[in-house]
Amino acid sequence: MIKYPARWEPDGDGFFIQFIDIPDAFTEGDTMEELIKMAEDALAGIIACIMEDNEEVPEPSNIQGDNIIYIKLLPEVALPLLIKKTRNKIGVSQDNIAQRMKIPYQTYQRWERAEGFNPTLKTLKKIARSLEKKLVVEFE
Repeated sequence: MIKYPARWEPDGDGFFIQFIDIPDAFTEGDTMEELIKMAEDALAGIIACIMEDNEEVPEPSNIQGDNIIYIKLLPEVALPLLIKKTRNKIGVSQDNIAQRMKIPYQTYQRWERAEGFNPTLKTLKKIARSLEKKLVVEFE
């Protein structure tokens, strides 16, 4: 699971939160529960935009301290990011992976940009094989 650190603070009648590694990502909530939900949505939204613009997504830092919490990246954005990072790590192009999967290059490209990516288990297995990896699914 991908998690990003954020600093929260009381703000009037509610709370404010800003991400350490992505300063443009911030939000607020009336309760801590609402703040965390809003932060998950804000984080997913801004990382999806970074990915759609084909820019480099910052790595989450490892920071501890007062008022620091880690916010999980929603699966619909975390999965395409994980696929892209894995492909980059093994040094294979998007086109090569698309050829291995026997799908159009543009389809694969959209998946890595989190554009309408809602894969079946069969598709995830096919992606894993083309990345020379095993698919492992876990529940928390």
